[in-house]
Amino acid sequence: MNDISQFHDHFIRLLLSTPERAGTLIRERLPHEIVDLLTNAPPELVNGSYIDGEFREHLTDRLYRVSTRTGESAFIYALLEHKSWSDRRVGWQLHRYRNRILDQWVLENPKWKRLPSVICVVIYHGVARWRIPNEFQALMTSEEALQPYLPNFRFVVIDLGRIDNNALSIDPRLRTGLLTLKYVFRKKSHPDILEQIGISLREAPDILYQVVLYIIQTYENVDEAGIKKLIRLAKPEEEAKMMSIYAREMIAKGHKEGHKEGHKEGRQEGAASLLLRQIQRRFGPPPSWIATRLATATLQELETWSDRILDAQSIDTLFDGSATPGMGNH
Repeated sequence: MNDISQFHDHFIRLLLSTPERAGTLIRERLPHEIVDLLTNAPPELVNGSYIDGEFREHLTDRLYRVSTRTGESAFIYALLEHKSWSDRRVGWQLHRYRNRILDQWVLENPKWKRLPSVICVVIYHGVARWRIPNEFQALMTSEEALQPYLPNFRFVVIDLGRIDNNALSIDPRLRTGLLTLKYVFRKKSHPDILEQIGISLREAPDILYQVVLYIIQTYENVDEAGIKKLIRLAKPEEEAKMMSIYAREMIAKGHKEGHKEGHKEGRQEGAASLLLRQIQRRFGPPPSWIATRLATATLQELETWSDRILDAQSIDTLFDGSATPGMGNH
């Protein structure tokens, strides 16, 4: 897990660590037909993660056990992606993690007669609107007659970008945390949103340190003046202490920047090499232009193509129009 991913992961886990805040999020954002079935008891956090190691750089998960009004136990599984765009394969990931949750439950309850319900929730804070169907079966190509015989489930999507800032939550800490998460990828909004976060922190001053630290570590183009204004709006008596922390973090960030470019180039080379091997295994020896195309691609492009490799019917469809016209015939 890289540094930025760790900062996302730590902040989200902190935000949803208390049963009360998790319960508020569930009551406010899950469909009413689900909420109406649950008791008012706070959810119980289940320790552990179900995410594969390779995905931990851009995913964080939380699992909660809840009680229904009929006396049964159920699980709510929350998954949050640290990416600025929505991943169309999230349903597949949820399917796998959902099965792992049930596998673990079966091991702990060997005399079971019926499996518990697992409700999956995706918390999304990317820039673009979430447009991916929230059903697992949307990932499958099948005839309509086969659909009743295939697995399917719906998952809940909480798209923070579609929720008004003041309506994010009635809980001050949860509202402030979600507001901070909502704008991490919206670079142009950073100067204006810092003022709103500072005002929101007036009702949640105890999380000032965590919020400011997260902003310093993850927001781009945030300067000393913006941080100082946020602190003065939230808790002015903490300005000297918090600005000292700001200076320390910026020095540490500066040291890391010296190694950033070389590290990024290494990641791009590794991703390009891996994708080239995948193309060879999927389609056979590739045309000569492929190596050049991969070598000049951005890391985000390489990640996008890697996501498509299993479904692509040809090299041209893999690149989905980003390859030079006619190259597929070389």
